[in-house]
Amino acid sequence: MDDDRRIVSGNTDEVDLGILLRNIIGFFKKYGGVIFLFSIIGLFAGGAFFMVTPREYPSKLIAHSSIVTNLEQIKIIEEWRTALIKRETEVLARVFNIDPQIVEKVTDITASDVQNTPGPPLINGFIVDVLVKDPSILDTLQKGIIYGLENNEYIKARLTLRRSEVKYMIQSISDQIQKLDSSSYFIQKGQAAKGASANGGVIVDISELNSQMITLNEKLLLYKRELQFLNPIQVLQSFEKFKNPVKPRLKVLLFSGLLAGTFLGFAVAFILYIRKKIL
Repeated sequence: MDDDRRIVSGNTDEVDLGILLRNIIGFFKKYGGVIFLFSIIGLFAGGAFFMVTPREYPSKLIAHSSIVTNLEQIKIIEEWRTALIKRETEVLARVFNIDPQIVEKVTDITASDVQNTPGPPLINGFIVDVLVKDPSILDTLQKGIIYGLENNEYIKARLTLRRSEVKYMIQSISDQIQKLDSSSYFIQKGQAAKGASANGGVIVDISELNSQMITLNEKLLLYKRELQFLNPIQVLQSFEKFKNPVKPRLKVLLFSGLLAGTFLGFAVAFILYIRKKIL
């Protein structure tokens, strides 16, 4: 008896699977054209969207600041990105001191530390990445970004303070060099007058004075060089104007359109199928 029940149950399952398979095949035979039509429409829609979507071109600026840290610069640029997302065009135009129409062509701006990029850290600085609709604006945009970073009130104050410190060190070292130079002159003159007699007085090592003079002059050169290049921002690599856009991507849009069209075709076909069953 149990064997008979198992045989009947197995036959029933096979019948149910057969019916389900026939229904699926019948569904696709009847509504496959609808699904295919919507898939083609979605594919063409993806292509059309690609044609009308503005191209976006990437570029990279590498800069360095001896006044503030990279993290502080990155935080400032992050605030700019927030304003850009909110489409605060007029605000950014004033910050960059450029035409608002230039800002309208900027779609994204981000910043990162050079030390966080792959590979050995060769320089100390920060990277500014932008996406623009027109590469021809990059020169003006770069000037605007540098202007915005340099004319920050906090950076101005830090720059003024650092220049005062460097000038003070230059003056202090110059005074020390002058004193050593005078001392060396009088010592050499006195030794020449007294000769090398046993009663010549205190013996001074001229080589030690010369060593101090060399050390002070090296420091003086370093501070003078720092003062010469002491700017809020030093550009290490300017924006490059690339010809190949990174957005939109044709393959991605075509696949997305095909997928959306197929899904919509299935939805329409299913509604028609259910409606027929109800009627």
